[in-house]
Amino acid sequence: MQAEAVLLEMQDPKTGVKSQPQRLVITTIPHAIMGEDIVAWLADRFKVDTQEARSLGGLLVSFGYIYPLQDHKRLVLKPDTSLYRFQTPYFWPAQQWPVEDTDYAIYLAKRNIRKKGILELYEQEQYSRLHKWMNHKWDFIVMQAKEQYRAGKERKKPDRVVFDCQERAYWVVHRPPPGTISAMDYGLNRLVDPNAEETKTPDFYERIMIFTQQSIMRPRVKSSVSISAMVKYCNTYKNHDPFLTQCLPSNPWVTDDVTYWTLNLTNFGELLSDPRGRDDFRLFLKKEFSGENLAFWEGCEDLKWGTAATMKDKAQQIYKTFLARGAPRWINIDGKTMEDSFGRYLKSPVFKDTQRTAVTPDEHRFSEGQLEQNAKKRRPSLSPIALRQQEEEQRAKMAASGPVDITQLCRFTAPVPHLSVYSGIMFASLSPKCPAHASMSSRVQPISTDQPSQGPPRRIANFFQIKVDIPPECRIYPIDSEEEEEEDGEDGRRGSRGEEGTKEIICPWESLTPHDGTG
Repeated sequence: MQAEAVLLEMQDPKTGVKSQPQRLVITTIPHAIMGEDIVAWLADRFKVDTQEARSLGGLLVSFGYIYPLQDHKRLVLKPDTSLYRFQTPYFWPAQQWPVEDTDYAIYLAKRNIRKKGILELYEQEQYSRLHKWMNHKWDFIVMQAKEQYRAGKERKKPDRVVFDCQERAYWVVHRPPPGTISAMDYGLNRLVDPNAEETKTPDFYERIMIFTQQSIMRPRVKSSVSISAMVKYCNTYKNHDPFLTQCLPSNPWVTDDVTYWTLNLTNFGELLSDPRGRDDFRLFLKKEFSGENLAFWEGCEDLKWGTAATMKDKAQQIYKTFLARGAPRWINIDGKTMEDSFGRYLKSPVFKDTQRTAVTPDEHRFSEGQLEQNAKKRRPSLSPIALRQQEEEQRAKMAASGPVDITQLCRFTAPVPHLSVYSGIMFASLSPKCPAHASMSSRVQPISTDQPSQGPPRRIANFFQIKVDIPPECRIYPIDSEEEEEEDGEDGRRGSRGEEGTKEIICPWESLTPHDGTG
């Protein structure tokens, strides 16, 4: 693209470089632009980095398409708040005006009149040299300088200042101060025109033949040297090759994009996805008396990713375990504590111990014989399905061999919408078809062969009683039920009314207070 087209795009009022009036000493300069805005616009327009955009802007300044307002002698682009202006198209190098010494002498004479003899040192030397060389027409030069000076005074002050800056920038480009590099040393004419078609002469074909012969000749460089050179080249420029480097988020210190920090941020999801992290977090929650929250989340995840056939049973189990009123692991923490659990975990000694162990893990103290023996005993791991079946079988055996917990529903029990827990002073009797276990708690009345199965119970200690619907073959019969109260009639009222059971809701995990050593 030509420089003139780029200048026209940069001066577009909507999509170009942002410009505004700037006060310079006692004069207001219209349409001034800053160096950092020029670099940013070039980088955005040509999709290049800042360094390349600065080089391109420096070329525009050195050729006189953009000139500085403050440091006139140095034609460089500073990527800061330095002020610049666009050169008028009349002074563009593309116009190819002949740069004559007569015009330069008129310019120096006009500056001498305006500055009252105060010129730069190199301008004074040029003025004296031109005065001696063109002494025969110096009167004409002075007359032209006075006429231009008089015409300039008739303009408005901002226009006069802008024109003086434009003219000075033009002569700084074509008559640079000593010690500076001029971009016009070789002019704008190219040594070779890339658009010109070369005439195919015998010399042209001869050069093609020579080039072809050289290309098919055996190379003098060894293949190892060539390969090492290619590897070195790839290592040098791999940062600029999108096929050799992976795409990463932008630098957050440069683009104000926090994607890189967000991706590398330690979050709660990573903690739960790591088995060791979840175990440590579970230990922390147990110390905080809120371990049921993690268990509830694990149950919900199992329900979410489980099969559709077990969804109903799992949902009921989660509701009865965590959500129902009076559940064994009732979730009853407040919202503030729930939100601050992860933050308190990061500050807890459990997390610090985990970090310290991860940085410096403990060394094992096994001997070589023990390691060999462990390697011989090592077996392949079981599948998750087999492990789940073994866990279910183990839970079933533990439930069958353990004591009867009447606070939990039997597996044959139908769902009870309104479950109430009663406190009384009576024991429950078991059906003859459901014998008591040897290790059963003394809270359940044992069955004796001499004693009738439905005989009058003994009143020994307080006891929790639940009224549920259980199949006849495995039913726990509460003594003080509503049916027996209706059958006994007035027999139940003869006792002390103060000893009558009171219906109240009791937490299942509360322990009973022993009475006279029998509880």
